[in-house]
Amino acid sequence: MAKQEPPLNSFAVGVVEKFIGLSSELAKEDEQVIFYKSFSAELFVAQQWLLAQPIPFELPTAARVTKLLDNLERLSKWPPSLQPEAQKSKSRLFASKVRTQKYQQLSQLLVNPIRTKQCLRHFAKKEPHHQHQALISTLRRFPKWKQVPGSRENATVASAKGQSTSQDSMMADSTYYAKTLYKVLSEHSACSIHGANGKILPHLRLSARRDTVAGTHEPFTVFFLDHPHYNTKSETCCQWQQTQIDVHRTVVAFSDETPTISADQVFKVIRRGSLCGIISNRQNVQLCLTLSNGELVQREPRPHGSSFILHTPNVPLSQLLESKQLSRKMRLLLCYLLAKAVWQFYNSDWMDREWTKENINFMFEHRHGGLSGIFVNEPFLRAKFDDKLNDDQAAYQVHKFPKVLALGIMLLEIELGLDIATNRRPDSFSVDGQLTVNGDLIAANHLLQDQKLWTSQDTFPGLKTVVGRCIDPSCNLFDDFRHDTQGQRDVLQKQIVFPLQELLKNSWGDPEEISLRPVDKIPLVPHIQPSITSSSPIGTQAVHAPSATPPTHLQGLNHDTQIAGLQPQIPNLRITDELNANTHSSQPLMTKSSTPDCQSWFDELDKLNSVLRAPKKKLSKYPAVRVAILDTGVKEEMGDHIEQYKDFVGQDDENLEDLTGHGTTTAQLVLKLFNKAELFIARVFETNDIETSQSAVSPQDLIASAIRHAIDEWNVDIIVLACGFEADHDRMRDEIMRARANRVLVFAAASNYSGMRRVAFPGRMHADVMCMFSTHAGNKHSGFNPSPVPNRRNFAVLGEEVRLHEKGELLSGTSISTAIGAGLAARLLDFSRHPDCRDRIRGVDDLRLVEGMSAVFALMAEGGEDNGYNCVAPWRILEDVEDDESREKKREYICETLSRALKAKHRR
Repeated sequence: MAKQEPPLNSFAVGVVEKFIGLSSELAKEDEQVIFYKSFSAELFVAQQWLLAQPIPFELPTAARVTKLLDNLERLSKWPPSLQPEAQKSKSRLFASKVRTQKYQQLSQLLVNPIRTKQCLRHFAKKEPHHQHQALISTLRRFPKWKQVPGSRENATVASAKGQSTSQDSMMADSTYYAKTLYKVLSEHSACSIHGANGKILPHLRLSARRDTVAGTHEPFTVFFLDHPHYNTKSETCCQWQQTQIDVHRTVVAFSDETPTISADQVFKVIRRGSLCGIISNRQNVQLCLTLSNGELVQREPRPHGSSFILHTPNVPLSQLLESKQLSRKMRLLLCYLLAKAVWQFYNSDWMDREWTKENINFMFEHRHGGLSGIFVNEPFLRAKFDDKLNDDQAAYQVHKFPKVLALGIMLLEIELGLDIATNRRPDSFSVDGQLTVNGDLIAANHLLQDQKLWTSQDTFPGLKTVVGRCIDPSCNLFDDFRHDTQGQRDVLQKQIVFPLQELLKNSWGDPEEISLRPVDKIPLVPHIQPSITSSSPIGTQAVHAPSATPPTHLQGLNHDTQIAGLQPQIPNLRITDELNANTHSSQPLMTKSSTPDCQSWFDELDKLNSVLRAPKKKLSKYPAVRVAILDTGVKEEMGDHIEQYKDFVGQDDENLEDLTGHGTTTAQLVLKLFNKAELFIARVFETNDIETSQSAVSPQDLIASAIRHAIDEWNVDIIVLACGFEADHDRMRDEIMRARANRVLVFAAASNYSGMRRVAFPGRMHADVMCMFSTHAGNKHSGFNPSPVPNRRNFAVLGEEVRLHEKGELLSGTSISTAIGAGLAARLLDFSRHPDCRDRIRGVDDLRLVEGMSAVFALMAEGGEDNGYNCVAPWRILEDVEDDESREKKREYICETLSRALKAKHRR
C-alpha cells in the first residue's frame, strides 16, 4: 500500500520551521549573520501566514504554497545541478514562477537536516549579495495576496480625471494618507484668536488605523482640545472635539444636491487659521472633515456616539505607569499596540520625533456594562508640529535607529514599571552634568542586562527578546536598511510586531477581542487638571483635583471604581485592590520623609515576633495553624509552601495556577507575618475582574463551596477573603456563619472605595468576620478606606505602600491589610498553642472566635484611634514591659494580657 503523503499545509509549515531553525543555528556559527537573520525573518512571516490560512488550502493558496516549496527545494539542493533551466539564467532561480512536482530533499529535511544545512551555508557563503537579495525579495512577496480577477479588492477606482489606481499601488505607499494628514493639519495648526499665537495640538487615535488601506481614502480619528488648546484650572475648562478626517488620494466630487440644506453649508472649505473656531464649538457632535487636494473640507456633523468622556483631561503614559495598576495582560497588549502603531507610522511625519511615554496619551471612557476609566487598548499620539528633532548630535549616537531605540525604551518602561530617567547611570552624564546623547541607551542596556530585575518582575521571556532587538545596537537586524526606511519598517513588523502579536495570541487570544478592566486610580497632576463642578453631568472626581493634595476620600480608588455619575454603579465582584497600586497617605500634612516606611513597621513587628516564636528548645508537638486563602490561586514557585490546593474554577487540582498574582501575593504576605503557617489554597477567581470569568458558576457560589471545603476537608483555623461584593449572597452568608460555629476565623477586606461606598460584603458581617481596614506605616488610616461603621470596632492594620521585599513594588489596598491581619492572627494562635503557654491563657479556645480575636486586636489598637478607625500596632501588646526583661517574662506577660482580653471579649 502506497504511503500517504502529508497534507500540504502541515508539510509546508514543518519545512518552514526547519529552515528557521537552521538559519538560527548558522547565524551563531558563520559570519553571514545579516543574511541568516533576514532569511529567518521572512520565513517567520511566511509561517505566520501559513498558520492563518483555512484548512484545507483553497486552490489559489495551494498554488502559492507550492511555489514557496519549489524555491525551498531548490535551495536545499544548492548548488544547482546543471539542468537546462538552471543554465538559462541563474538570476531567475528564485523567481516565483519556478515549479517542481516532488520535494525529495525537503522530505529528507524533516527527517535529517544535515544536508540542507550544508546547502544553506554554501548559498550564504559562496553566492553574491544580489542572489541573497533575490531570495529575500521572493520570500518577502510570498505573504502578499495577488489580485483575483473580478474581486472587490482588485477593482480599480475611478478618479475625477478618469484615471485608475489598483489596490497594489495603493498599498505600495501605505503611508501616503498619514503623511498627507500631517502636512495639512500642520498648515492649520496656528491659533490666533485674541492674539493667542498658540498651536492646536492634535491627538491622533492610534488603535483605529487598519494594517492596510483598500480604496482611495483612509479615515483617521483625531481629538482636539478647544481653545486655548491645553487643560486649565479655570471654571470654563477645555473640552475635547472628536473629529473624523477622511483623507482622499483623489479629488472627491461633492454633489450640489442635498435634501435639507445647501451644498455650501454641508461642504465648506476650511480656511487657514479658522480651524480653532470650528473645533471650539462645544456642541457635543462629531466633526466630519474630508481632506482632498490639500484642502480640509467640513461636512455634515454626526452625533457624538463614542465612549470617550470629552470634558476630562487626557493622561500621559508616564502618569499611567506611575499608577502601578497595569496587569501582565495590559502591559503586553499595550506593548503590542504601540509597536504596531510605530510600524504603521514609521516613515511618516508623525514620527519626526521619537515616541515616548510623554507623547503617548489616553482618554477616559465610559463603556457598556458600567465600566469607566482608562482602557489601555486606546492609546493616542499627541503631536507637536513645530517639535522637530535637533540632528546636531546624530553623528555621536551609537544606536543609528533612534525611533527603534525609543520604542524599545518605552516597552522596557511599560514591562518593568520603571522610569528610564530615574535609572540613568553616572556614565549617562557628561562631566558638566548634562545628559549625553547616548545616556538613555546606556541606562536601558543596563536594565536590559539585569537578570535579577527581569526575573523578579514576572515578565514574558519573549518580550525581553523583543525589547533587546530594539535597544541593543549590536543586534544588526536593521543595519542592512540604514538608508531604507521601508526596509526598516519591514524588519520592525517581522521582528518586533509579529512576535508580540503571537505572544499575545498565545496568552490571551485575539488582541481585538481581549476583555479589559479599566484603570481608574490615576495619580493626580493638579497643575494640568481642570476642576469639575458638582453640577457636571458626569462626575470625574477620581481624576480631577483643584489643589495639590488629593482629597482623602478619593485616593487609592479600586480598579472597579466608576467615573460616570456622582454615585456610579459598580460590578458585583471586586478584588479589593490592584496589588501594584501605589497610593498615598491620607494625611495632607504628612510628607514622605516624615512618614515611616513599611520596613520600620516590620522592624517593630520583628521585636514582638522574637517573643512570640516558639522556644528553640524541643517542644512537644502541638497543632499547626492552618490558613485557607480563597483567591486567584497561587503560582508554581510557591509550591513548597502549600499544603493542599484545589481549583474551583478550572477543576485542575494538580497544577498550581495564578493568572494575576493576587492570590500569590496574599499567600506571601501571610507567610511574611507567620512563616510557619500551613497554607491551603482555593482558586475561586480566574482574574481580578468578574467580567472575564469563564466559569458557569458565580464567584460567590464558588467561594461558598470553598469555605465549606476548608471547614470540612482541610480543618483550617483561618479563612482569608481578600475580596468584597456590593450585594449580599445568601449561600456565602450561611457558610460564613457555619465557619463561625466551627470556630474558624474569617478575615475579609473592607474595600477601597473611600466614602463613596459602604463596607463590602462579607466584610460588613461584623459579628461573623474580622473586617480589615488599612493604615499606612505611620499607623494612621488610609484614604481609600470606606467610612468606619458607627458603634463598631473598625480594625485597621498596615495596608498602604507595603513591600514584600526590599526592591519589591509598593502594594496598597485593604486586601493587603486582610492578609497581614490574618497572618498576625495566625501568629497569635500559634503562640497560644505552645506547651508553655496554652495552660496559662484563660479561655484560650475563644481566640478562635471573632469576639476573642477582636478583643486581642482591640488591645493592640489602644491609643490608635483615628477618625473612627481602630489602628492596630501589634507591639502594643508588650507596651508596658521593659525592653531588658527576659524573654520568658515577656511571654508570661503576653499570656496574662491575652487572658484579660479574652475575659472582656464581649465588651465593645
